[in-house]
Amino acid sequence: GYFFEADALEWIIGMNFPDRSVLQDWRVSPIRATDFRGLPPAFIVLAGADILRDDIEEYARLLHDGGVTPYVCRYHTNIQGFVAMAGAIEVGRIAIAESAQQLRTALSAGR
Repeated sequence: GYFFEADALEWIIGMNFPDRSVLQDWRVSPIRATDFRGLPPAFIVLAGADILRDDIEEYARLLHDGGVTPYVCRYHTNIQGFVAMAGAIEVGRIAIAESAQQLRTALSAGR
């Protein structure tokens, strides 16, 4: 019931990573990193009805435990890909606006 189901995820992974062993590399799968020191705060947009939701929550926890401040913006009732639907659904536009604001804030902090 996530709109984007496990078989679609497997197909996409297979298309992008025919050699699945690369998925163990933290540069491909950041959740596999063992050291998050020195990373800037992270902004994460999370759909509540995303097949990867639990993995994304775990990544945010690992960042936090590793000393990185994660800001997780949870859109609990939305499916994966809702931001790409911003032309048709308002919540997608809201998520884009929040993402833009977070980016503006992060860039202005570096001045």
